[in-house]
Amino acid sequence: MSQVAAKLLAPDLDADRWRRRWTAQAELVAGLGGEGCISAASIFLGAVPHRAGAATGPARSLYAVTPWVPGRTFAAWCADGSLGMSDRTAVLADLARTVERLGDRGIVHRDLSPGNVIVDGTTATVIDFGIAIRVGDDVRSDRHLGTEGFAAPETSGGTWSPAADRWSFGALCRLAVGPGDNESVHRFIDRLLSDRPDDRPPPTDIPRTDL
Repeated sequence: MSQVAAKLLAPDLDADRWRRRWTAQAELVAGLGGEGCISAASIFLGAVPHRAGAATGPARSLYAVTPWVPGRTFAAWCADGSLGMSDRTAVLADLARTVERLGDRGIVHRDLSPGNVIVDGTTATVIDFGIAIRVGDDVRSDRHLGTEGFAAPETSGGTWSPAADRWSFGALCRLAVGPGDNESVHRFIDRLLSDRPDDRPPPTDIPRTDL
């Protein structure tokens, strides 16, 4: 039996509203194609969490089920002291291709953060598209989303674009690389973390290093 990951909606939230939202996100992910992103979720109403064979009452709990992504969280990977700069930039380059593909297809993840990237070897997979949007969606009321320290400054005012994901990618790069003497990598990260969205370079411009 294949392993899966399941997300359960908090019981105090509107299941019908969130079912529509999660279904829209699943359709968005289904059209991405390629590696680097979690597969589209299966959305359904089911019984409240229970022991095997002990389900009771109507199906009122909302679930989103996706295939299990092997590996470790980005945060755990960053903390691995055995990794050299070349190991780190290899994974960042892989993640960069996914971030750029999202932007090219007009998709903004809105929560690229250490808990939403899984690293397995030299492969990075972006997960949890629960608050992702398409460019042009009406999100004027969506403020203060994402993870503190990994959300672009303009998003506090409800401004979302692929450039916001670029900033988040820069924050992930900063976490992964840490202090060091590789000036080209640090200059690239500084550009990604610019307060001016138009000044942020494409993620795939990240310098590779054999250090």
